[in-house]
Amino acid sequence: MMSGTSEAVRVGAGARPGGRRIAVLDLGSNSFHLLVGEVGADGEIRVLADAKEMVRLGSSAVRTGRIPDAEGSRALAVVRSLADAAREFAGARVVAVATSAVREAENGPDFLRLVREQVGVNVELLSGEVEAWITHVGARRSAPAAARRVATIDVGGGSVDVAVGEGDRKLLAMSLPLGCLRMRERFVPFSGRMGREEVDAIGGCVREHAADAANDVRRLAPDAFVLSAGTARALRALSARGALGKLDFDDVDRIVSVLCDRSPAQIQAMGVCPDRKDTLGPGAVVVLGLMSLLGAREATVSPHGLREGVILREAARSV
Repeated sequence: MMSGTSEAVRVGAGARPGGRRIAVLDLGSNSFHLLVGEVGADGEIRVLADAKEMVRLGSSAVRTGRIPDAEGSRALAVVRSLADAAREFAGARVVAVATSAVREAENGPDFLRLVREQVGVNVELLSGEVEAWITHVGARRSAPAAARRVATIDVGGGSVDVAVGEGDRKLLAMSLPLGCLRMRERFVPFSGRMGREEVDAIGGCVREHAADAANDVRRLAPDAFVLSAGTARALRALSARGALGKLDFDDVDRIVSVLCDRSPAQIQAMGVCPDRKDTLGPGAVVVLGLMSLLGAREATVSPHGLREGVILREAARSV
């Protein structure tokens, strides 16, 4: 589905925008996205179109380490559709990136070859560190204006990306195997109902994989925390402070309790997007665990992330 929006993101200090249209194809673990943006002379991105299609390559990548032929064919058709939509925008340069699911799948390179040969798009396979930093570049502008050092946390389908920066200076960037789709596949039963036992198991996994990273972040003493991606935005919508664009620890803790023992259908009935009815619970537990480890009592939820970061990077490269 294509939609227009008036939201804007500014290009960072030192980057002189090229005034060009950039169409970003983001081949994620949970969904494939298209974002078309135009960088103006004032340094802002004007979003011209936004599209998303649920693909969930991450489910198979987690379970089997491969992209099955049927899922690969469907994913290829989605890429072709999004690329065709991108080419409808005159002068738009198409830039494509792939993240955790393709990165981890044994046959991920084969899938990217098919995209190149059959769709005519070269896809950049991002490392976890590069993905985390580009996402930070896109999301950090949602931090409070007074914040000098910002930590960003992006809870995706396959991975969680954590970064800390001070202006354009990268202090830390890493990827952790804690995505909401991965947690669902590993810990939640086939019914999709997450009980207290599953909550405890996911929380233990977060502590196991994120404790060292959290210590590194805490040593850098960020002034503000920013959450990005769809899980965070869905939690904000359920939060008492959602209208303020923020989440606090107590809010997330309450939401985890509310989601616990509910079926996906019951979660959808709460107003949650159907695409997230079975992953929001695991994602909420991941967010709660990370906020606890980081000592983050509050975080701003950003509407921006990886795709905006790619546009900003390409704008800086065009000069």
